[in-house]
Amino acid sequence: MNKPTVTIYVPAYNEEANISNLIKSLLKQRQRKYRLKNIVVTSDASTDRTVQLAKQFKDKIIIVLDNKTRLGKNQRVNEVIKMSSSDISVIIDADTVPESDSTIELLIDPIIKNSRVVYTSGLPVPIKSNTFIGTAIQIARGVWDKIRDEIKNGEGIYTCHGQLYALRTDFAKMHPYPNEMWTDSTFYYFTCIKKNRLYKPAKRARVLFNTPSTLKDHISQIGRYQNLDSISIKYFGDEIRKELSIPKNLLYKYKLNAFLHYPVHTLTIFIINIYAKTVTKVLKINKSGAWLTQSSTKQLIKNE
Repeated sequence: MNKPTVTIYVPAYNEEANISNLIKSLLKQRQRKYRLKNIVVTSDASTDRTVQLAKQFKDKIIIVLDNKTRLGKNQRVNEVIKMSSSDISVIIDADTVPESDSTIELLIDPIIKNSRVVYTSGLPVPIKSNTFIGTAIQIARGVWDKIRDEIKNGEGIYTCHGQLYALRTDFAKMHPYPNEMWTDSTFYYFTCIKKNRLYKPAKRARVLFNTPSTLKDHISQIGRYQNLDSISIKYFGDEIRKELSIPKNLLYKYKLNAFLHYPVHTLTIFIINIYAKTVTKVLKINKSGAWLTQSSTKQLIKNE
């Protein structure tokens, strides 16, 4: 049986710190179950050395698109998938690094094994922060990780992550990612449900990334998801409310557990999140596909 072809797409905006490291890691990925056709770096009007550094790689499978107008990740993803001729399209953020040389294989394995699976998501793993704010953010993230695993047997909407995912290219071409949705994971998950296709989390396909380590960056990131539930319901209908609901008993259980183990960090992030949500709502931060960026997440990631 012929191996399916895969193209890896790397949307990038001012990622000079990590882009070379990511490309090196992608070139080292094992290809026992697929054939890598191309690695496409699509720069969203970067103003740093992202394009220059990506073009230093002379491997013929690497393509660098130097776009001059900033449109945002969603439109860049639509552009590259539209021109794709591979069976499977993999999207990986430029400020991440695969944890192992089998990450891509593990990510696409559910798609290869089941023809009804059209969308898979990897698992982002945060690098331990060395700041108080960063540590508090990661403790809060740990709460969400536990909750995700208990909703829909660990296969619900909250297991979808934009940092690393794969799509059957023919499915993605039929369903371009709308600009108003802001997050790709939300759109593709509910499109699977609407079209009676399957999503499968690929939790062993892990990527390393930096969480925000400053208050400013955390507020900026929270702004990405302000009112996302209401926008999703407007786009897909009231029937998705159940998918979006989070059992209060799980919230209380894991938040209390976090508070008992890390009281100062947990209380701090609770107050910060209330403040951040208020600020982003009042100032209408990040209400477009071209998100504001967080400098503390755009650092070199060493996977040693």
